[in-house]
Order: sequence, then structure tokens, then C-alpha cells
Amino acid sequence: KDCTSLKNMIGIEKVEYIGEGSFNNCTSLTTLNLSNCYEIGEDAFNNCISVESLTLSTSLTTLGSFAFANCTSLKEVVIPNGVEGIDVASSFVGCTGLENFEIHNLDYDSFDGIVYSKDLSELVLFPAGKLLDTYKVLEQTIRIGDYAFAMTMLNGDLSLPQNLTRIGDSAFMS
Repeated sequence: KDCTSLKNMIGIEKVEYIGEGSFNNCTSLTTLNLSNCYEIGEDAFNNCISVESLTLSTSLTTLGSFAFANCTSLKEVVIPNGVEGIDVASSFVGCTGLENFEIHNLDYDSFDGIVYSKDLSELVLFPAGKLLDTYKVLEQTIRIGDYAFAMTMLNGDLSLPQNLTRIGDSAFMS
């Protein structure tokens, strides 16, 4: 925690578990190869503002809340097929450079880098760095999830579906 000069970790690709807050505020880290890690704790890499590259394991089973929050240099996240039971929105809140998020599993699907629940009833995550003038939420959507549009760069109109019934906590937090 708070190792602000740590730039690279050789051998981290062999680590299976990373605990809560382990690398919080390690602001010089640039690359994370977590290809063998099955559990990443809460706030594990929160505020690692220089992380540009992230590789996650196909064996990932736990991704704690705010695990990669405020990783402002991260541009793309790809969650490997088979990874289940993770909280996508809170894990990546505040990633203002994030332009694309790819996930296809039993819980979520992404379309053009925007994450929805599998049944499309909830918009889960609109990447904060995705630059669009307008966006139309899918008609099947009835909920906007917690943190879904937090810190986004949407610069214009957001069209909501007629059947929308719920807007989650901090959904449009700036």
C-alpha cells in the first residue's frame, strides 16, 4: 500500500490471491498481469493511476468492490469468458480513461463496450472514458445500476427507455 515508486512487479503473474488494499495508491504501477489470480480483494489496486494494461485470469472467482477503482489510465478491460459472480460497476468506478469494457458470461454482456445484465434489464457500466455525444439506453432496460454512469464523459443527450423504473445509488456521480 502507498508504494508510490513501484513501477513493475516481476513474477506477479504467478500470484493466486491478492488481499484487500494490497496495492492501494501504488501510483507508478503501469502493467498488471494477473493471469493466475483467482481472488482480488477490495481496494486491491484502488488509485493505481498509472495502470495502462490489465490481464485477468480465466480462473478469477472474486473481484472485490473498488478493486480497480480510480485506475484513471486504464483504457480497456476484458473479463475472460467463464468468470462469474463479480461486481463489475463498483470494481472499476472512477476509471476515467476506460473506453471499452468486454464481458460475456452468465451474468453480463457488453455491447460496444457498455455492460448490461445478461437479460438486458439493467445497464451496469458505461465506461467513464467513452466519448459519445449521445447514447440511447436499450429499450429492454428497466434499471440503471449503481455507479453505472459515474464520472462519465458523456457530453450531450442520454435517452432513457420508457419502461425505466430504477436509477441506482451514485449512478451519475461526478
